[in-house]
Amino acid sequence: MLVFSLLSNEVGFALGDIGTAVSYAPPYLPTKCHGNRQDQFPPGNFFASVSEGIWDNGAACGRRYKLRCISGNNRPCKDETIDVWVVDFCRKSPCPSTFLLSTDAFSAVSRSPSTRINVEYIQYDRIQLRHVAELYHADGSEIQERSITVKTREGKRKNFQQEESFNVVRKREKRD
Repeated sequence: MLVFSLLSNEVGFALGDIGTAVSYAPPYLPTKCHGNRQDQFPPGNFFASVSEGIWDNGAACGRRYKLRCISGNNRPCKDETIDVWVVDFCRKSPCPSTFLLSTDAFSAVSRSPSTRINVEYIQYDRIQLRHVAELYHADGSEIQERSITVKTREGKRKNFQQEESFNVVRKREKRD
C-alpha cells in the first residue's frame, strides 16, 4: 500500500476533471454572484467566470477550484497550480470554455494570454473559522503539529496543512 502511494505521487495521476480555460479582461463588475460588491474578489485576483456545466444554477458562487494548465497550442503551460474562486456566470453564449479566468489567474498558468488552454481542475473546500483559537493537549500544553483532520458533515475526513490557512478549532478551557 505504501509503495503504491509513493508511486502515485511520482507518476502524477490526475485526480480532477478536464476542461478548457481562456482569459477574460475587465470590467469584472457586476457579477451574477454578488453584483457590484468589490469584496467578492479574492486576494491576488485569482477568480473565474464559469460555463453552464459548472454554474449549477448559481450554486457555484463562491466555490473554489484548484486548477492547472495541462496543454495548449505552442506549449503555453506554466508549471503552476492555482486556486480560483467562482464569482460569475459566463456572459457569452455559447461560452467559449469551461473557465474564463481573470487576467491575473490566467497569466499564472499560461505564457500566452490569448490562447485557449486545456486544464485539469478539482473543486475543494476551504475551512474558514471566524473565531481563532489554539489547540492544547489535555494536560494544557500547546499542540505543535501543523496539520489537522476535520470530519465533514458528510462523514468524510479531510487533512489540512498550515500553509492552507486553517485556523484551529478548540479553545483551551480556563482552570482556576
